[in-house]
Amino acid sequence: MKRSVLILNLLILTSHLFAYKNFNSTLSETNKFSRNKLEHENAIILGATYIGDLANNISGGLNKGIVYLGLGNLTLNINTKNMGLWSGGNIYLNGASAHGKSPTENLIGDFQVASNIDAGRNILYIQEFWYKQSFTNLEFTIGIQDLNAEFATSQNSSEFINSSFGIAPVIADNVPCSIFPITGLGFTGKLKLNEDITIQMALFDGFPTGINNIENNTSRKIQSNDGFLYFTELQFTKKLNNLSSSYKIGYYYHSGLVEVNEETNLTSSIINNNEGYYFIADHSLLQKGNKSIGLFTQLSFSPSEINLHNKYVGAGFRFSGWFDKQHNNEIGIAIAYAGFNKELNHKHETLIEIYYNLPLNKNIYLKPDLQYIINPLGTETIIKNAMVLFLRFGIEF
Repeated sequence: MKRSVLILNLLILTSHLFAYKNFNSTLSETNKFSRNKLEHENAIILGATYIGDLANNISGGLNKGIVYLGLGNLTLNINTKNMGLWSGGNIYLNGASAHGKSPTENLIGDFQVASNIDAGRNILYIQEFWYKQSFTNLEFTIGIQDLNAEFATSQNSSEFINSSFGIAPVIADNVPCSIFPITGLGFTGKLKLNEDITIQMALFDGFPTGINNIENNTSRKIQSNDGFLYFTELQFTKKLNNLSSSYKIGYYYHSGLVEVNEETNLTSSIINNNEGYYFIADHSLLQKGNKSIGLFTQLSFSPSEINLHNKYVGAGFRFSGWFDKQHNNEIGIAIAYAGFNKELNHKHETLIEIYYNLPLNKNIYLKPDLQYIINPLGTETIIKNAMVLFLRFGIEF
């Protein structure tokens, strides 16, 4: 059944390759922390972003205290049409530098990872390097990619700091994924069936080695023992009374990961036919000039027989342009629930997050953020509920 679903999606996408012969230029994107639209007249686009987090654990968790971590990115995007070559091509390179101490490891001890720029160590590496070819309603991308840039994303949850609001921990924790900071080789395709329906799929190396074994992520080895990771996602958009909504239904499947002991040459199965499902909804509840209210819902689950963490629920609101005359600030409040099966003796982990995003100008913003983590489950010991205050700042050019 799983193999049939994979083959069916591949056939749907590839069958349209020859149906669309007119090439169009495309807009390429940076990683999930920064999305810059390309200017059509430019052949080469250079970009730079820096995000810094000052995290203060006020109570509970592992330790009280303050740590700092940062993430810098330099990006290069080449548009082949504007270079005088062929239409519809984009070459994208994203170099990253992550540094500082992890709030999760040093202060909180949470399972869901409080900061989405927490790489766990100091690294300088290639985060993405891919080529995209776009047709009228179809596009293909191949190379080192961030899976979460296109799959399992929510527009209304994108400004929250906690990692769970980026990609559900049911996915990130149970199968090796090509996501920040460990990205790997993959092939993705997207087909727009009409104005309201889009289908996309991805096939990735089942074990992206990334920063664990390759310091700067500049070389790759795909081995048969790694298996493969397959994603498919169906997207619906709907507009009612000038208010837009979007829905995403996704399925993922990991064929299996086998570890080989170098001394004995014996093999052991780490992952064997793991899978899961997710659903994401974004609703625009109100739009009045620059003022808006958005709602998001995230659901994800996987078989409890093979995964300790088998269910996740996230939901929240985003209020934009309500609290100053320029209408460019934003407040968000959300909750994330990470559920575990009965084999785990302690309770589930629940997170509540509130942020206030204040743009200082078009290039710089400040974001005070408060997270309250109930039953942190990142360690084997029982930890008191943690209250963590973040001060994030961002610079983008």
